[in-house]
Amino acid sequence: MGVGTRSASAARKAAPAKAAPAKTASRKSTAPVDEPDLLADLEDDAPTTVVDDDAVVDLLDGLSEDSGTPWVPDDEDDPSPAGIQGTVTYVGTVPSDYGPEECPLVELEAPDGTTWSVRGYSTVLRNQLNKADPAVGDTIALKYFGVKEGKGGREYKNFKVAIRHA
Repeated sequence: MGVGTRSASAARKAAPAKAAPAKTASRKSTAPVDEPDLLADLEDDAPTTVVDDDAVVDLLDGLSEDSGTPWVPDDEDDPSPAGIQGTVTYVGTVPSDYGPEECPLVELEAPDGTTWSVRGYSTVLRNQLNKADPAVGDTIALKYFGVKEGKGGREYKNFKVAIRHA
């Protein structure tokens, strides 16, 4: 999939546009009143999808210069928060250094106004993002659970994603 392209499942969400819900005036809470707190229910297991049949697709929302703050929770020098949540503002892909498969790129705006840029370079994060299949307008939560030991003793970085489709 190329930069800014949508999968077939994103196309299924196409519907007549409707007015976006009003944002809450206060930025002090972790989630606006009209936005569910997906981080609260995110545990160390499979991705969670919350279904909502009302869909809004605006191709202009998908145009971005990737100006978000990189989300890197495992950075030893300057780690990002272990969990972030917000509204998806951009979905695309970026090239991988480890093969021909493109890695997902998702930008989201958190309730505090921070725009986070999430790149699925890690295998687990990439798989979680691909399963969640985010689209512009969705509410998404991502959480890093640290390094885990897998089968055969091999270590991996464990991420989980929860999503509520718009």
